[in-house]
Amino acid sequence: MPKRGIVLSGGGAKGAFQFGVLEYLHEKGKLDFDIVCGVSVGALNATLLAQGEFQRLKELWLGIRGNEDIYKKYSWLSVILGKKDSLNDNKPLKELIEKYVDRKKIIENFTSKGKILKIGVVSFTTGQYKPISPTHSSFEQMLLASASIPIMFKPINISADDLQVVDGGVRNITPLKDAIDAGADEIVMVLASPRWVQPGKRKYGNLLEIIIRTFDILANEVYITDIENCEWYNVHLKDDGEHRYIDLKIVEPAEYFMDTLDFHPDKIRQAIKIGKETAAEVFGY
Repeated sequence: MPKRGIVLSGGGAKGAFQFGVLEYLHEKGKLDFDIVCGVSVGALNATLLAQGEFQRLKELWLGIRGNEDIYKKYSWLSVILGKKDSLNDNKPLKELIEKYVDRKKIIENFTSKGKILKIGVVSFTTGQYKPISPTHSSFEQMLLASASIPIMFKPINISADDLQVVDGGVRNITPLKDAIDAGADEIVMVLASPRWVQPGKRKYGNLLEIIIRTFDILANEVYITDIENCEWYNVHLKDDGEHRYIDLKIVEPAEYFMDTLDFHPDKIRQAIKIGKETAAEVFGY
């Protein structure tokens, strides 16, 4: 029996598109996956998916009233004077994770059945990417770290490992390899942004816009590399006895439709709508 996996990329507020895709699959009774992998906002979506409480995931997304529900901006003066180690405070996101995530339920309802959840983080200590399972003693902190984009948010100190940990998307915005290594034969990859870099503004007016645009460009490169590697193996090595064929289905938006840190409720609902429509086109259930 083939193992079904789903891979959820990073993308901040654009994770609302992913939720739209998940909602479509939920309505069609196709949300039963053996392996669930995600980084950044994809890690949060993946966690609640594995928790088996889809309505809680829906409540989270539809309950966002604005950026202040996810993060609070520090004053530029405090940043310039070196009093802060990031541009924003992600305490509101930490509180959401504490409210919605139940590690025991994930273990009882998902991993105890032989299913696998992996969320990705990067250690500032070693520079290495690391997939984390819900059995990790600091799983909730790791989940917050997975959504902590460097510069935007401070690294998270993980006492259990004595590590400073940040967004897994720094090195691995699409944890496709995690799903393949876990044994997935059929994989749905849901990207929060299009694979191809799209034209932006002719001029980016401030440091924050430049940083966000840089992350978008780097993310696109990782998207393309991961997918091309998987497709190459499928074509050239599927019969060599060592590499198995991966049935890969990609769901992605046709264009950019919102910024990474723009959690305006109207834009979230529009992204969800686009996600559902895109999923209907791809799957056709």
